[in-house]
Amino acid sequence: MAGGCGVSSGAQWEYPPYCHLGWDQGADALEGTAATDVAQAGHIIGYRRPLWKSMRELHDVYGTIKVVTSKLRGSSSENRKVPLVTLSRRFCLELALGHPETNKFVASAMTSHLCVLLSMTDDRHWNFTTEPFVWCAAAALIHSSDKLDRLLRALEEKIVSGMIIVGRSGGLASRLLWLFAKDLYVRCTLPYKFILPATNGKDWESELVDCRMIPVVDYFRFVFGKDFWAKVEGGKDAEEVFKDAYINFSHWVSMGEYICSSKNGDEQLAADEWTLRQWHRTCAVQCCYGQPPVDKMIPVYFKDCPGQTDLSRVSQIFIIDRAQRSTETHDLQKIAPTMGCDLGRFGRERTCSGIDLPR
Repeated sequence: MAGGCGVSSGAQWEYPPYCHLGWDQGADALEGTAATDVAQAGHIIGYRRPLWKSMRELHDVYGTIKVVTSKLRGSSSENRKVPLVTLSRRFCLELALGHPETNKFVASAMTSHLCVLLSMTDDRHWNFTTEPFVWCAAAALIHSSDKLDRLLRALEEKIVSGMIIVGRSGGLASRLLWLFAKDLYVRCTLPYKFILPATNGKDWESELVDCRMIPVVDYFRFVFGKDFWAKVEGGKDAEEVFKDAYINFSHWVSMGEYICSSKNGDEQLAADEWTLRQWHRTCAVQCCYGQPPVDKMIPVYFKDCPGQTDLSRVSQIFIIDRAQRSTETHDLQKIAPTMGCDLGRFGRERTCSGIDLPR
């Protein structure tokens, strides 16, 4: 139990109890928490393994974060170092199959750094679970002192060695850009505290700052410059569309199938419910290879919609990665309600604002 991790199914090993207790047992019902309150620690801690929520009886928010941080670091002689695995699940690092260091990395992640392997496919592709409460603790570790620089250098070494795949058209670079930009936004533009105490004094209603809502308009200015909206084509119209829009993602998750399809059609969620569930988990989505024609999706929440339900206030920012020799601005026109598959369920006018971002 020291590492609290193991393989849950589809592979050779099993380490009880997590593979038998199930996931999200402590999660709030979708209608049980307002979309504006999902950053509360008491909400975030309910996702994935039930261990974290059970610790509420023993610790306050800071005490629980301390336990998680200790487990993320591991129990080895290198405990003082922040392991690369703290980046791996937040940013969906893709490991090269057959690389001599990959198996060692996966084994260490499972035995010492809180990773739980959900399944292993026939071609040995590893599918790990993601836990927003854990990855908020990881974000605090990553950005403490000079650790970010060291982690990025370690990541560079693994990329150069071939263990970590950069992806087609700059997929990894894009994930690093968008999430690190949000990390830095909340640390540079707000009076930064990892946990913001609740005004009513209730400890578990405190907010985890990496899960907080931030304005889309200001975020884009932070990433691309103060005059971004004025300079890009269509920027003024897009700025007006997003003037009351917010994002809240704290980590990336990878899709195993198209976001517009399901292996079981009867269980396919409507677009608004699917998007709201990602918002509640504070995650952004890395689409699977071949998803036509987008690569990423970031949930968006429109706050200023009097009288409307949360389901009707969510939308999406779709992203195309274009780090390649030949790209065309008109590729943006392909992001439309149909998108070559049944993405008509995502067909809201404000979803389809196309902006050619700086390279």
